[in-house]
Amino acid sequence: MVLFEALNAHGIHYAADASSPYSQVRGDRSAVDHIQYPAELLDSRMGDCDDCTVLYCSLLENLNIATALIDHPDHILMMFDTGISVARFGYGFSLDEERFVVRDDRFWLPVEVTVLGEGSFAKAWDLGAQATTRLAQAGELRITGVREVWPQYPYAIPESDLEISLPAARQ
Repeated sequence: MVLFEALNAHGIHYAADASSPYSQVRGDRSAVDHIQYPAELLDSRMGDCDDCTVLYCSLLENLNIATALIDHPDHILMMFDTGISVARFGYGFSLDEERFVVRDDRFWLPVEVTVLGEGSFAKAWDLGAQATTRLAQAGELRITGVREVWPQYPYAIPESDLEISLPAARQ
């Protein structure tokens, strides 16, 4: 939650990808969509759904919080592992189960990162929960754990000398 609000404070905004939107290239294995490196997005402060998703996942993964991608028709969003096991649910721990996805016997929180710059973490969570509920009910919830695909898609270091200027502290 704090990272999401920090991205809002930094001025990160969602902008639809005009050249090759995810909705058009999703099923085409020959299509190439440029996904910004996190540093590029932090510098440009504008990114489409896949750019914003990659940035948020990378920040959480750097804190050792597992993330996953949710392939939504014409879109992509993400979720992260809350660290709360399903077993704790029965011990007085109160959760609205419709706002979470159960994966690997843990509660994962879905986030719609396209509200960056326009909404709060609570709104991003609400929209993510609505999307995953809809997809699950339709039998179309497709989840890919980021760590599961690391061997197939190894980490790459961008060739860039970008320097990110941080926003001024609020008084």
